[in-house]
Amino acid sequence: MRLVCNLQVGNRLLPTLNLTGRKKSNKTQLSLGRNPGSDSKDGELYIMVCTSKNLNGTKYKVRGNVEQVFTKFMDQGKATVRVKEPAHDLIVSQADVIQLKSFLHALKLGLQNKDIGQVKLSTLRPASSAQVEKQKTRLVVTSRRDYPLTTSFPYSLESLKISTCTLRKVDGRISSLKHLTVLDLSENQLRDLPDDLAKLQHLAELHLQNNVVEKFPASLCIAYSRSLRLLDMNNNMLSCLPPQFCELTELVNLKLDNNQLASLPKNFGNLINLRFFAASSNQLKSIPCTFLQLTLESVDLYGNPFDYESVANVRSEMMLVTIPSLFECAARVARKLRIPYTSEDIPLQLCHYLDSSQRCVCGNHCFETNIRKTLSLDIRRVAQTVATLNNHGGIRVPIAAVFCSLTCYKTFTNVLRPGELRYFKW
Repeated sequence: MRLVCNLQVGNRLLPTLNLTGRKKSNKTQLSLGRNPGSDSKDGELYIMVCTSKNLNGTKYKVRGNVEQVFTKFMDQGKATVRVKEPAHDLIVSQADVIQLKSFLHALKLGLQNKDIGQVKLSTLRPASSAQVEKQKTRLVVTSRRDYPLTTSFPYSLESLKISTCTLRKVDGRISSLKHLTVLDLSENQLRDLPDDLAKLQHLAELHLQNNVVEKFPASLCIAYSRSLRLLDMNNNMLSCLPPQFCELTELVNLKLDNNQLASLPKNFGNLINLRFFAASSNQLKSIPCTFLQLTLESVDLYGNPFDYESVANVRSEMMLVTIPSLFECAARVARKLRIPYTSEDIPLQLCHYLDSSQRCVCGNHCFETNIRKTLSLDIRRVAQTVATLNNHGGIRVPIAAVFCSLTCYKTFTNVLRPGELRYFKW
């Protein structure tokens, strides 16, 4: 009977001498069994404690020596075994609950001198280092010579950093690290991201800065939609982002500096948890209207060739707008009332149509029937901290505004200053 856990050994005599009575908790293998060669039912039972510093183990006699067992927090993987000689407390934590219960049940039978023949006892032999070594959760590789070519990555890794190793492709073994939450592949020569990375369903941080990545796969957007909180793609070769990128609704920090982005996805505002956004030194000419949905703490759009001429050319002439069809009116109402829909409820073509909706400045949805105008927006309306857009201290950015009707256009644009968005309701 073996139990792998964290164990803290407390000496009850040391506090009387004004000394610390507990040692630091370590990963330990507890064994309940008899000495080698004592396989008879009448053989003496021992608890054997093996750690990485003491593989041979320390033995504690069970019968007549275990004074008390504390099991109040057993359902949390915790228990304490009090021993008379020596005067130690074996404080167990971070144990598997089922294994802990089995271990304590066998210990109870041994204390009561009952038949434990049906319980599988251990032969008390020294433990191997692999059995008591603490599982590795973090690995940093910063040179080619340290890269694990002949050995595998520890399966228990939660954080992996492989930087400045001139990697040209992502190692396929990384996708098997199911517990990974932080992946840092910065400072390499990666051009493509494999779809296999979608298997990392608990990934919260992805660092890919200073590579040559040209596109972000849609499969990763879907896989990380409920987990990814930080994405760093600074200094890459991104020219566009897929529409599925807007499904990363848990994203809090997004870094896209020094890429080649010509535009942002039209539903960029779906990133409702986004608080920090940087996309300086790209090729952006305007930002989408849904950007108004965001509540940012910091935004940096410095060094983009924003098209201010299109704003200056906006005129106040009357625009002809067709009346929306009955089909579009029904779709507008469905989106306004937030009626849930799936491909099992309605045809897939209708799902795609509803997904293609755009938000008017008034907050309503619209489809084919709309008015598009590039207007000027004070970026401070959507962010608390704003980096200037150019060397002249500009803080106005062109926004590709969408209006569901001519009435909205006249209401939300500034009559005195044509081309300026007066206010919005989001």
